[in-house]
Amino acid sequence: MLLVLGFALPLLSSCGTTTVVSPHTSLAPTSDSNIAKVYFLRPDIGYTGVMRLAFTLSLDDKELLTLATGEYALAYLKPVSGILTVESWTAPQPSVGKGTMAKVRESRQFSFEAGKTYYLAFGPRIHLPASPVQQQQWGGTSFAPVLITDAEARGTAGRTRPAGSAMQDPIPQVPADSIHRGDLASPPPGRTVKVSFYRGTEALGSWCIHRILVDGQTVFSLRKGERQTVYLAPGRYWFGLELEGGGLGFMCPALFERRESVLMDGAEETYHVLTESIGALPTLRRNPPGSGRN
Repeated sequence: MLLVLGFALPLLSSCGTTTVVSPHTSLAPTSDSNIAKVYFLRPDIGYTGVMRLAFTLSLDDKELLTLATGEYALAYLKPVSGILTVESWTAPQPSVGKGTMAKVRESRQFSFEAGKTYYLAFGPRIHLPASPVQQQQWGGTSFAPVLITDAEARGTAGRTRPAGSAMQDPIPQVPADSIHRGDLASPPPGRTVKVSFYRGTEALGSWCIHRILVDGQTVFSLRKGERQTVYLAPGRYWFGLELEGGGLGFMCPALFERRESVLMDGAEETYHVLTESIGALPTLRRNPPGSGRN
């Protein structure tokens, strides 16, 4: 359903924030063991203007949370089956009037069971007019909620920021048994530096496990296609890369490489674990700011 409202675009200057609405009857206390964990992920996919405004998500017609662009949220829910509705803003094409925006809604049925974890993302749906007459009252883009897999959620979480409860319980971006320093995998107060490590999906070296070290301590291991973030206090660090070959000998030769960095308050860095050619050893390459991997 598309609802056209006569709001001028300049009136909305803020993109909004991510907030879980506490009074919702389906929310459960975190201490309750009979709950479902539901993550809502909204990566920034490049939309501009009103389409960057925060989504409103409702469960059975009651507002559950708002979700800002580039963030993901976590809601602890009682076991429930209901209708999840995503309400967002769009600029109809062509616009009903210059500077006019429209509110659009997409709804889907979901069931959330106790003891399980769910990941929802939002797929854009472009609305095209069926006839030239409708061009003055129809158009724009809405967002449909869809379930995604654990692996897809880990990849999406690497491109979004946790907000609210998700900051204390972020999506693991590598399997739990590959994280050796779990205390660095979430951002408590004082750890304002974000450093991410990404390993590509290239086949070269895919049989080897790559260990990432911070100041000489192994913090996690990366397999092909995985990404993980650590949160540190400002300061000087060196980051290391080691190969864990599992007895494969020449296929995973001994390797140790390090990169040193001085990180100020609020700094963000991304490193790509890359094997560039056959016979080459993997390297830990720092991506320049704004390269698209940060």
